[in-house]
Amino acid sequence: MRGQMEELGEKSSVYSETINDLDVFIDPKLPAEIILQLDMLQIREGDLGVLRSLQPVIKEYLERMINDYLEQLIRDPLYPKETSNKIHNVLQNHLTQLFRGRVDLAFIKSSQDLAYLLYRTGLSLDGYIAATQNVIQLILVCILREEVQSKEQSRVLAKVIAKIFCFELQVVLKSYQNIS
Repeated sequence: MRGQMEELGEKSSVYSETINDLDVFIDPKLPAEIILQLDMLQIREGDLGVLRSLQPVIKEYLERMINDYLEQLIRDPLYPKETSNKIHNVLQNHLTQLFRGRVDLAFIKSSQDLAYLLYRTGLSLDGYIAATQNVIQLILVCILREEVQSKEQSRVLAKVIAKIFCFELQVVLKSYQNIS
């Protein structure tokens, strides 16, 4: 993982390349507004390589992350308990997409599916944002503290995780607005 993190930030374009044998990719065929968002957030293939290298750790913590989301969403008075399984499945796919190392149509569709589910079930965006913040905190505090060896690694990972979740929130919020 260290080799991927050393390359972080050194990539200056938003086009595909392979980083340390990890197939990471930003699809240049994505809509221009998505490419612009990625560029403004300075999300590069190096960042995606770091995220992809976290997949084994994320898989280990996936159920805990989903449960943290659901615990926060349940606090929303509009939370429809009968949709818990559907929300669980959508969140599982969505969180897996975030750490796949690819920003492509599947990534965008996952965000759009989540926005649609939030809208359809009447869940508030405030609740989703709070739930996302809790999961980011879980990743930064628990996972990084337990799994990362150095302060520099933690700093790099925290920066990359913040970037991808900021991008994810932008896509979900925009999709939600387009639906409503």
